[in-house]
Amino acid sequence: MPTPDDVTTLQLRPGVPVITVTRVAYGDDGRPLEMNDMTLPADRYELSYEWAAD
Repeated sequence: MPTPDDVTTLQLRPGVPVITVTRVAYGDDGRPLEMNDMTLPADRYELSYEWAAD
């Protein structure tokens, strides 16, 4: 469930949960290049990921 700051920042209605996603992109050499930490209102987002299998 959201923190009080999440409720204020995201302008959430009472009882709306959030989705938290932490994503790290790595270079070919295995070093991390980018980190993204997201908190999303669960009633406004649908997550869908596609990537090629090795």
